[in-house]
Amino acid sequence: MLQNTLKRMAACLTALIFGFSFLCVSAEPNPNLELSVDELPPTDPMIVSVTNYGADGQDEEDDYYAFRQATEEAMYTDENLIVEIPAGTYYLDNEIPVYSHTTIIAEEGATMIARYSDLTVPLLFGAHMDEYGVRCKGDDCTHGGYSQVQDVTIIGGVWDRGSDTNTATTTVFSFRHAKNITLKNLTVENATDHLINLSGVDTALVENVTVQNHLPYKGKDAAYWGDYQVGDKSRYNAIEAIHLDYCNKIGEDSKRAKPFDNTPSKNITVTDCTFTD
Repeated sequence: MLQNTLKRMAACLTALIFGFSFLCVSAEPNPNLELSVDELPPTDPMIVSVTNYGADGQDEEDDYYAFRQATEEAMYTDENLIVEIPAGTYYLDNEIPVYSHTTIIAEEGATMIARYSDLTVPLLFGAHMDEYGVRCKGDDCTHGGYSQVQDVTIIGGVWDRGSDTNTATTTVFSFRHAKNITLKNLTVENATDHLINLSGVDTALVENVTVQNHLPYKGKDAAYWGDYQVGDKSRYNAIEAIHLDYCNKIGEDSKRAKPFDNTPSKNITVTDCTFTD
């Protein structure tokens, strides 16, 4: 047995040395090496920094494209993506998409500030692609259930929606039709709408998050509730800091919640968080 094994090893080594493409097959496979796909170890993650794409936390230039290029690396790799944000202040002139299997790690002292207070969009949102490699959203999206965004973790940083005028619905983080979302050790602030929106999400952890500066909305209530609900039932008095809902037209009357398939939020844990006005 030992002699045959040594011969096979010698043949394989000889083939490799001389550049041959031989397949060495043992007639006695080792049962300890037969692993199922689920048991195989994960691949090493792809690690990038927003500074690799031109972000500079020491000036007031727009860092939106640098952040977007960093998070969109998830579209071009089969590996898990880690996006690092060094300490500094980053100004963003548009919303940042984040895709499945992405972890964002912001160092202590990293602050992200949105500079589009008049737009009804979040600071960062869960995004996904269609079968043609195009970002899927709106009326044409048919990806229901919890299939759109999965395995996203955001750790650290101050995430400032920067709602200066308070006349638009503004949110910091928004995930819909998603699964396995973690928000941890960070601060969200300065928004007139839900600071964190989780609609149609299965399994989310919101841990050690400071939610502060929930700003009073100064626009028209009719823009939210319709003309039949104004006055005492103002948006600011009724809105939740962390919003948990179904993906349907009643709970989430937004194109971004489509398809409206009544996907509920479930298995949501909110722990060790701080809430202020």
